[in-house]
Amino acid sequence: MKPYHWSFDEEFYFIFNLAVGGNWPGNPLDEDSSDGDAIAFPQRLEVDYVRVYEGIFPRVVGKSVVGCSEKNVAYEVVNIDATTDIRYTWTVPEHAIIKEGQGTSRIIVNFDFTTMESNIIEDEMIHVQANELENNGISMGLLKLQENGLGRRVKVVDFDGKCSSSDNLNTTGLKEFNFDCGRPSDCNPFVLQRVTEEFTCGERIEWLINEEDMVEMDACKEVGYVQFHGRCGHCNPLS
Repeated sequence: MKPYHWSFDEEFYFIFNLAVGGNWPGNPLDEDSSDGDAIAFPQRLEVDYVRVYEGIFPRVVGKSVVGCSEKNVAYEVVNIDATTDIRYTWTVPEHAIIKEGQGTSRIIVNFDFTTMESNIIEDEMIHVQANELENNGISMGLLKLQENGLGRRVKVVDFDGKCSSSDNLNTTGLKEFNFDCGRPSDCNPFVLQRVTEEFTCGERIEWLINEEDMVEMDACKEVGYVQFHGRCGHCNPLS
């Protein structure tokens, strides 16, 4: 799954289901049935209208999945009365910076993560809190924004190996492999140690080379592209 493909980035639909049968009130019967406790066919579900309500409370909007080195990502507080004089204090993850907008309701963030142990970093947080406001007449949403602040949970991903650097790896104690799939900066010692089911990426490539007489690039392609693209994809020579 690429950084910009997410299961919720699609159109969604309502499904209205006229369910029949079961233990209560019983299995459907045809219209000639004399059993008054069972469902008689035909039945009809009539829908007058459907309303979809947009949130009325303050919240932070912006991307929840970002690339490890992605730039110019916008986050904004919405559902705030524009006439209210508010100063916002934003905090972002350690390996991100606020490029512009601190103090306002909208910021631009640059991410600069190094993915050392996984190509997915969970539970990073974009947080915002409002300055002191007069309590007279302010909404519950604004009160929450002032007292506890609001957050947007962010997942940082590196599926293309852009942020994995062999220069930053402590390789002490790691098994050494005499191949790098032609991608020494991406198919680094740490990636080769990633476990896929029972064996590491490096062990699988090594086995194909030694036991199946595959050349290095074919073995890397088999493991990094065909079999375990998610865990060993950095060793895919086709990337």
